[in-house]
Amino acid sequence: AQERIAWATPRMEEISRSFKLGQHIRKSDKPKSKPKVFKQEQLTIYEAFDKIYTMIEFSVSDGTAKDYRVAKNDFRLWLSDQGFDAIMLKDMTKELVTAYLDDYQLNNEVNNTTRNNRVRNLSAMTTQLKDKGYVGKNVFFEVQKKRQTEPQRYPITPGHLERLLPELQKFKNRQLWHACQFIYFLLCRPVEIEFMKVSQLDFDNHNVMIPNTNKSKKPRYPNMSPDFMLVLHDMKITEANPDWYVFSANGGPGPQKRKKSYFTKRFRAIRDQLELPTQYLFYSWKDTGALHFLMDGGSLMAVQQQMGHKNLSTTEKYAKSIGYDFNLEIRSKQSGERLKIKEAPEPGSEA
Repeated sequence: AQERIAWATPRMEEISRSFKLGQHIRKSDKPKSKPKVFKQEQLTIYEAFDKIYTMIEFSVSDGTAKDYRVAKNDFRLWLSDQGFDAIMLKDMTKELVTAYLDDYQLNNEVNNTTRNNRVRNLSAMTTQLKDKGYVGKNVFFEVQKKRQTEPQRYPITPGHLERLLPELQKFKNRQLWHACQFIYFLLCRPVEIEFMKVSQLDFDNHNVMIPNTNKSKKPRYPNMSPDFMLVLHDMKITEANPDWYVFSANGGPGPQKRKKSYFTKRFRAIRDQLELPTQYLFYSWKDTGALHFLMDGGSLMAVQQQMGHKNLSTTEKYAKSIGYDFNLEIRSKQSGERLKIKEAPEPGSEA
């Protein structure tokens, strides 16, 4: 008993001292710190995201800085287009940012994962604005993320192509049809033709220089096929100024670029007018071109070079995702059967 008392006495004294010092009080019960004093400088949303980007761009990796730059530029452009560039940062609401995100997803035909990444990037910059005292709360925390499921996107079937082509070819000055062919033959993304200039078309080496948006990667050089050269001839591209954009607001090559949303909206309108499956997107021309190339005997390595994939395994996964069946290829060579494009469901049926 004496030993136990001797052991317990100093420990009881230590506990008593802790109580006197208030160390038993939970952090949540401690008096709250003084509220943060906000900066006197009042910024508009348009100004705030540009300001915070210049403050943090060198404190993050190149890849993250690029994601922040793309996100803030697109958000600021949307604010300007909507006439919201004078709205103060303190007045930014959940409804406003949700409207932007909905427009971003619809006009760019991006999936939920890409939308959620945009929320994350803008939220990170807003948190920096909050920490530096420019705003009281981060409204992006109130935006509910969407389920990260990929919407189905299909190559366009031959029968539906026959219905689409006449409508595309008669659309105004055929610019929409030319844009579809660029994506189809070069296997590029819609955003890449938006910024493409005439000088990127190398007629001597028969390829196109497409810059990589990631600074750490080199550009790729997809080949220009004879069929694609006919498209360029139809556009009279050789007569254009090398510094002009291939797709401009005047209907042909010109100094002012045409936004990719212009093409996505008009392709979607024609698709809906013909009552074709909603799984056909402007982006589907890339999948259609890749699948047709493989069906006509093109190699995976050629597709890899055209699309800029680092590994051939990535190209194999992509080929399977668009409905290319390698086993069917072997059977078709033996039996003479033609490969079939992955069929999209008819309107009204389940995908």
